[in-house]
Amino acid sequence: MSTKPSFLDRPKLRKIERFEDVAEGEARLILHDPLGVAEPVAVPLEYAGVLELMDGTRSVGQIRQSLRLRTALCVDREDLEAFVADLSSAGWLDDPVFRDLRSQQVAAFEGCTVRTPRWADVLYPADPERLRADLDAHLGRTSRTTPDSRTLGVLVPHGPPDLVGNILGRTLRDLPPPEALDLVVVLGTDHQAGLTPVTGTRRSYATPLGDTRLATSLLDALEHRVPWICREELRHGQAMSLELAHVYLQYVYGDALPPVLPLLCGARLLERDSEAAMQMLLGALEALVPEQRVFWYGSAELSHTGPAYGGRPLDAASTVAAEQHDRALLDTLGRGSSSSTSLREHCREASPFRPSGGAVMAMLVEALPVGFRAEVAAYERRAAPGSRPGHAGLAGVRFVRPC
Repeated sequence: MSTKPSFLDRPKLRKIERFEDVAEGEARLILHDPLGVAEPVAVPLEYAGVLELMDGTRSVGQIRQSLRLRTALCVDREDLEAFVADLSSAGWLDDPVFRDLRSQQVAAFEGCTVRTPRWADVLYPADPERLRADLDAHLGRTSRTTPDSRTLGVLVPHGPPDLVGNILGRTLRDLPPPEALDLVVVLGTDHQAGLTPVTGTRRSYATPLGDTRLATSLLDALEHRVPWICREELRHGQAMSLELAHVYLQYVYGDALPPVLPLLCGARLLERDSEAAMQMLLGALEALVPEQRVFWYGSAELSHTGPAYGGRPLDAASTVAAEQHDRALLDTLGRGSSSSTSLREHCREASPFRPSGGAVMAMLVEALPVGFRAEVAAYERRAAPGSRPGHAGLAGVRFVRPC
């Protein structure tokens, strides 16, 4: 007779993301794992109370009793134990099963010399011909570089082509040709909670359109000056923003794409105690590439509102307020290098409309040469993918040298 593992006696749910959804008239709760250990799963919405009680202090019997006292939900003990066991086997609980799955994930990442695509056939086609045809259709088949380009960098959203193609098409134009560049620095929004404000990687990004070249020598020198830069490299494994950035850069430049330095920028970068770390990194980059011709590519978005993003239900007033907040941020960004302090404060403020990519914007404003000008090429509020209501503020911004 098999026995239940002891760690299931007092189950503890990991720190995960939960979103409400409705499918075929049935309300449900979508569980999403920011670490990518567990695959997304839907559970009945009434089980939200069960998840709330799974804090590691209650036995299954106590959870069942608390449910009867707090809610009208009555679950048979055997069904509740089966539910807990299923969550454990899938990696949703803070237990030995999760730690084993996490170790396997780490080992798989460390065993690769390149960062393999995580979101292919999820957000974009994995087949190269289909992907190129999709990008041609949404961006327009045209040359996107200009010999006398004054473009220093861009800020674009990191959605799939059908969602952000129009913005990409209007922003990724008049770019420097590859022979005019020595390096591309790609700043991506990190959706995980990390300890370091910025994270590099020693793995080049593979895409269906070709593998990018990593600026290995620069990274070696950078790590010598900033020892923590690759300390949390594993975060790159789930980096949707950087993956899509590399896909779009590979589409524009192909095999001529210069070496790339990919950096993940997390929310910690906006905290006041991280300012010294950011200045250390920027100072090191400035010292290491003083004469190099650098193109800056920021992959970030503005406010995310509604249940699709874990927020409150939308109404007309909140939609208007979100757009006003986004446009105020873009106005601040448009003031160029003089806006550094006010931009960081704008991104720090406790607001439901705080931009998800504020850390990337803060890095760009500090990193770009003094005197740059920001031109907003496009702004849209787009509905969130899927059936859950929500809107995201998406903008395309070009950073150019003054005339």
